[in-house]
Amino acid sequence: MIEIWTYLGPILLADLLNPVLFAFLVYAAGTNLAVINSGAVLIGHTLGYFAAVSLFLLALIPLVNLCLSLPALALLLVWLLALF
Repeated sequence: MIEIWTYLGPILLADLLNPVLFAFLVYAAGTNLAVINSGAVLIGHTLGYFAAVSLFLLALIPLVNLCLSLPALALLLVWLLALF
């Protein structure tokens, strides 16, 4: 569990620059249960990112399989990505 937080900690600290998350954390800090509410906001935010990345990767699997079956398509995608 400690290994996970070595990766998640810096991401969460950097993400505090997000003004919406920062506003929610300031609001949560002003409530009666400041630590619990702030922790819940951070955990919910982290789980939201985790869910979004998981769905993105699940959607990416068919594209990777298609590229593996059609090398010309893979080269086209690599070329398009190189342009950006």
